[in-house]
Amino acid sequence: EYLIETELAIPTEVILASEFEFFKNTLDDHTLVIFITQSGETADTLKALKIAKEKSETLAIVNVVGSSITREADHVIFTRAGPEIGVAATKTYLSQLICIYLLVAHMAENNELLEKLGKLSELSEELLTREKQIKEISKKYKYARDFFYIGRGFNYPTALEGALKLKEITYIHGEGYAAGELKHGPLALIEDNIPVVGLLPPGPSYAKTFSNLQEIIS
Repeated sequence: EYLIETELAIPTEVILASEFEFFKNTLDDHTLVIFITQSGETADTLKALKIAKEKSETLAIVNVVGSSITREADHVIFTRAGPEIGVAATKTYLSQLICIYLLVAHMAENNELLEKLGKLSELSEELLTREKQIKEISKKYKYARDFFYIGRGFNYPTALEGALKLKEITYIHGEGYAAGELKHGPLALIEDNIPVVGLLPPGPSYAKTFSNLQEIIS
């Protein structure tokens, strides 16, 4: 949603497949509905696809070749990430994200974004060199029973996904929040024994997210 609206200025809405039927009256022949699925067999997603096809064009971003959704959607992009073994679906999530970025970058003819995407492999290898540092941090917080993840703009969905991965892998409670919304309730829940993970890469949202973290510390 953030990427499409920022790069293409096209109004976009993210909807859970299980909730899609309640939005069917907003569809028309000028709407593209994109379905993102690892297996291509999820019942709610297939049901939503049938509803969407009545009024709109459909595009599926899917990992499994030959799955049900690939036979029903008007257009298909395969992530080709290979079999997903991990419960948290980390590699398929990342490959889906990259496919979305590639699609939007080409639609926007944004060569700078395409160039940045080409450096992902190199940057990923650099990140892996920090494993020792990350392991030490994990030891410090492994007994925490609650986590908050916060981010702004593009980083807010990553905060949601980070909290989800934490729950799926460790069975520790985690919640993702838009950093600017902390003052409207969540801030009152934060105690000394609750780690807060702030997502603040360099960019326009850095200063405000950093300010939110300072507010938490104080």
